[in-house]
Amino acid sequence: MKKRTILLLLIVLAAASGLYAGGQTENPEPASKIDKPLFTFIDGKGNESVFYHEIERIVVVNSGLSALLAALQQSDKIVGRDMFSSFPSSLRTKKVVGKSSAYPNLELILGSKPDVVMADAMFDDSVAEKLAALGIPVLIESTSNPLKTKELVTRYGDLLDCEERAAEICAWLDEADSRIAGLIETARVNGENAPVVFFENRKNYKSTSKKSSTHQYLELSGGVNIAADEKVSSPTLSPEFIVEKNPNVIIRRVSGDLTADTMAGVRDNILNRPGLSATQAVSTERVFVIKADLFMTIRYPSALFYHASWFYPETFRNEDPEEFNKELINFMFGDGEFEKTNEAFAYP
Repeated sequence: MKKRTILLLLIVLAAASGLYAGGQTENPEPASKIDKPLFTFIDGKGNESVFYHEIERIVVVNSGLSALLAALQQSDKIVGRDMFSSFPSSLRTKKVVGKSSAYPNLELILGSKPDVVMADAMFDDSVAEKLAALGIPVLIESTSNPLKTKELVTRYGDLLDCEERAAEICAWLDEADSRIAGLIETARVNGENAPVVFFENRKNYKSTSKKSSTHQYLELSGGVNIAADEKVSSPTLSPEFIVEKNPNVIIRRVSGDLTADTMAGVRDNILNRPGLSATQAVSTERVFVIKADLFMTIRYPSALFYHASWFYPETFRNEDPEEFNKELINFMFGDGEFEKTNEAFAYP
């Protein structure tokens, strides 16, 4: 970003010197109208966008990206969001310009006069083309890959001229990763075996293979995914297949702002589902529910911590995943933010 600042100064000085070299020119352009590129940015899809001035107005239609912007302390630049981007609390008053990346409202986006639109791969191609034709770049990112999160944080810290805050976030994530990995290693040294896990992704019997980034959450938290070798990224598993694999743990990922009572109902459904009654996970009641938001960008350590605590209960008996999640939220979004939330993140 220092290079960008230097480039901007050079362009402004060059423009200013043109006004006085050889005398005043006719109808000189004001220094603010610089038609030379200030910087370029390559998004997660590999697309290059050119920017002619600093970014001051952002429309973001992905809850992971909006949370990242808030963590980078850039919420004031958000002029439009998707309906799911209501966390942290600083986003709740922002104008909604679409249901999600898949359902953006072009009229509302244009009415927000953004310098840039940030979205995920579900963003409507036809809307992206219309925005690009009007000179509004659309940046596409993957927001649920824990192995690429720190690189994403660094890139957006550079894009938005907040590298120092981005470095602080990456350092916190590094420390969290090391803490979780250390606890898992301790568990294995102490003889706790890696559990076999059935991960149910939002719908009954829908799971995730190693072709999906969701699999990485199970691997990084020390679990053995029964669907890892399936041929598609989101396979639907039969009850017979699950019983044959006989998982020690079942995790259900859910979307939306659920209460603990609602999550308890989801868990009860699994515990009472006839097709799963023969599994060890059900017989020992090692069935857990977790909110999908914890898998998004800078919140991923909370998902890993919850998972690992369920996988290695003896080693984690003195660890509190809710307290860890509270620490993460207050560090990323400001002291007291956790207390402003009125939702359950995991159950039980």
